[in-house]
Order: sequence, then C-alpha cells, then structure tokens
Amino acid sequence: MSLSASMLEVLRELDGKKPVLTVSRSLQIPMNALREILSHLHRLNLIEAVQRSREVVDRPFFQHLESRLADVMGPMAGILIREEIDHMGEEAAQFPKERTVELIDRLADKIFVESKKKAFLASVRSA
Repeated sequence: MSLSASMLEVLRELDGKKPVLTVSRSLQIPMNALREILSHLHRLNLIEAVQRSREVVDRPFFQHLESRLADVMGPMAGILIREEIDHMGEEAAQFPKERTVELIDRLADKIFVESKKKAFLASVRSA
C-alpha cells in the first residue's frame, strides 16, 4: 500500500479529538479534499470514524447564506444550496455546524467572477 504525502500529513495531524475543520485549517487543505483523503484512509482501515453528538445549524444560518448567495447568483441560490447539501450527503434540517465551511466553499466554487466570489465569502464568513 502506498500513501500520498497529503495522506501522511493527515495521519500525523489526526488525534481523535480535533475536529475535521481544525485539521483542514492546520494543513491548509480544503474541506472537500480532506474528506476525500479521510474517506480513502478509512477504506484502507487506517482510521476509524469518531462519533460525537453533532451540533446542527439553525434556520437563520440558511436564510443568511441564501440571501448572500442570491446577491451574486440570483434566485437560483436556494436550489444551489439544497443541491450541495444533497451532494454532501446531508439534510438541511440536520446539517452539522462542523461542515458549514465546506458548504460555503463548495458554493463559492460555483461563483466564477472572482470579485463576486470574494464578496460572497467575506459576507458569509464575517457573520
């Protein structure tokens, strides 16, 4: 079995206590890329999932997110958010707070005008 440098860095950083978001920031790996690495390491039986009670986001979070996304993407914002939540394998009613950065990044990837992307990210990360 061979592991990439990224996989080895992730293995070194994991301790069973740090949230995935902390690992992502520490290693400067986008959440979607980190999730792929973690999934691969899990399939290789090198790591196992640690289950903790998950804190979920509330409705005002999604209202704010949709409003900010609509500022740059128009009325399709709600549909884009629901699609990304589905692609992430989650449900809006039980969406974990720990995955909000990943959701925001995935939505930002759909904004092709760099100035609008930066404005969107600034508006949702400052809230």
